Amino acid sequence: MKRYLLSVLLIGGLLGGVSYAADATDQKIQTDQAQLKADYEKKIKHDLKSLDKKIKHLQHRTDAKLNAGVKDAVQKLQAQKAEADQKLAALGKSTGNAWEDLRKGVDKAVADLKTSVDTASNQFKSSPTPAAQ
Repeated sequence: MKRYLLSVLLIGGLLGGVSYAADATDQKIQTDQAQLKADYEKKIKHDLKSLDKKIKHLQHRTDAKLNAGVKDAVQKLQAQKAEADQKLAALGKSTGNAWEDLRKGVDKAVADLKTSVDTASNQFKSSPTPAAQ
C-alpha cells in the first residue's frame, strides 16, 4: 500500500511539473508574439513616416510648379497613406494572433503606397515645368 501511495504521489508530482512547463512555454510564446507584433508595428511606422516625407516633398515641389496632374497624384497618395495608417491602427488594437491576419492587409497597403510614391515621383520628374509649356 505504501508503494502504491508513493507511486501515485511521484507520478502526480511529475505530471504537475509537466503542466507547469507547458504553462511556461505558453507564456513564452505569447511574449514572443507580442514582441514580434511590436517590432512589426515599429518597422511599418518607420516605413510610413519615410513615405510621408516623400509625399510632402512631392507636394512641396508640385505647389511650386503648379502642376495639376501631379497635385492630383499627391492627393491620391495622401489618401492611400491614410488608409495604410488606419490598417496599422487596427493591427495595433488587435489581440493575440489576430494581428497576423491583419498583417497581410497592412503589407499590401504599404507596398501599394510605395509603388504609388515611386510612380508619382517618376511622373513628376518627366512632367514639363510651366515655363517649358
